Amino acid sequence: MDGAWKIKAQFVGVKDFAEGLAAVLTGTPGKEVLHFIDAAGQLVIESTHYRSCERGFSEGLACVYRVDKKRKDIVAGYINRAGEEVIPCEWALAEPFADGLAAVMDARARLWGFVNRNGKIVIPPKYGHVESFVGGFAKVRTSKRIGPEFYINTQGDVVWEAGDKPRA
Repeated sequence: MDGAWKIKAQFVGVKDFAEGLAAVLTGTPGKEVLHFIDAAGQLVIESTHYRSCERGFSEGLACVYRVDKKRKDIVAGYINRAGEEVIPCEWALAEPFADGLAAVMDARARLWGFVNRNGKIVIPPKYGHVESFVGGFAKVRTSKRIGPEFYINTQGDVVWEAGDKPRA
């Protein structure tokens, strides 16, 4: 490393590179606009209305947030590498994809469930707390802070409850 800048400091916010792209913010604080750059610093995805992206691309999709003027709220959805919104921004919160599923929070019920890469609800929102799938299993709780913890598979079946022996 020669200490030379590879990408000029020109953004108000940046995220780590994931799948070859990094989320960057332009604009002014409170009025940021989300874009994605490649390793050379070139804009690859330019947007006008997305405001944030927590972790970048995962399994070819990135969770993005934008303002929903009708609901007067921030909503989350997913874009592909072409910048197309492929899973509509209608969720209160959303997490990156893992094992083909992403955790999403229903805005009204304030509960978590999981969608597949087509945006289909695979595991309905009924959990107060979820973690991402790892190796086909995710830890979930029915309440947000306390309560029994379960492990579910990608079909939503409980395969293990804290204090239990694993189920076949």
